[in-house]
Amino acid sequence: MAEGRWTYRDAGGIARTAVILLYVDAALSALAAGTALAIGPENFWGDGVGLFQLARFLIQIATAIVVLIWLYRANANVRALGADDMMGSPGLGVGWFFIPLANLFMPYMTVRDIWKASAKPKDWQAERAPAAILIWWLLWITGGIIGVIVFRIEMEYGFKTAPPEALWLSLGSDLIWVAASLLLAWIVRNVQAMQASAWPASVY
Repeated sequence: MAEGRWTYRDAGGIARTAVILLYVDAALSALAAGTALAIGPENFWGDGVGLFQLARFLIQIATAIVVLIWLYRANANVRALGADDMMGSPGLGVGWFFIPLANLFMPYMTVRDIWKASAKPKDWQAERAPAAILIWWLLWITGGIIGVIVFRIEMEYGFKTAPPEALWLSLGSDLIWVAASLLLAWIVRNVQAMQASAWPASVY
């Protein structure tokens, strides 16, 4: 069950939980965007928006935690499957998300390499990753930057008195998060499927 010091541990349950949470996150973002488009962003930001945004924030925190746990496991598993010379360690693969500047590009490279190593563990450097991974990361970064800007404006002006530009930025961020969450769910599902398929073959 191990390759060197790495032990393969099935991450199917964690992957399924991550995918479900990503779908929920995407659904809440789509609901927010759809409602804002239907009634106008300035009308959407009413008395109940604070509770709705809090619910979304809690879901996003839970999603981030589960995805990072899965990312660590998936990173360790490709090493158990025989992938050599992987960048850093599984722990560092998670840590990149919290290191300023490095968190702008290293998480993408980590996920890209995990995909490649999951597809072909013994010769992963020659494998090609789908463009969807780069698209996901660009959407993720863009949505995150816009989200921070909107949050700071909300804290300064409040929900009801935020300028129109902030309302439309929030709408744009919601639409970006829908796409980013769905793409990440697709990545998690496919990486998990490739690893589950590769594991029995790597035993023999």
